[in-house]
Amino acid sequence: YVLGEVRTPGVQTYENGSDLLDVIGGAGGMTAGADAEQVQIISKTGRGTSVTKVNLKKYQRDGQARRVVIKQEDTIVIGAKKSSFLSWTQLRDFAAVAGTVVSFIYLIDRR
Repeated sequence: YVLGEVRTPGVQTYENGSDLLDVIGGAGGMTAGADAEQVQIISKTGRGTSVTKVNLKKYQRDGQARRVVIKQEDTIVIGAKKSSFLSWTQLRDFAAVAGTVVSFIYLIDRR
C-alpha cells in the first residue's frame, strides 16, 4: 500500500526490492500537499511491525549511502505538510460541503 499524500493512494503493485522512489512514482507521485520529510515505511517483522522514517528531501538532495528498498508487504505513508491555515485540500473539501449545503437549502426553500 501507498497511503497519504500521493496522487493515487491504495494498493500498488511493485516487485520485491523496488526502490522507495519507484514505488511512490508508481502511485502517481507526491501531491503538492506532501511533506517529503515525513515518509514512513511500515514493515512486518517476526514480532509485529516496525516503522522506518525517511526524509525524502534529504534522500533526493544528498543521496543515501544505501537505497531504500521496499518489500511487497510494506506500507508507505506520505505525510501532509503542516500549515497554519487551511491547505488547498481542506479548502476544496470545505467548498464541496458548503456547495452541497447551499444547494440543499435552496431546494427546500423553493417549495
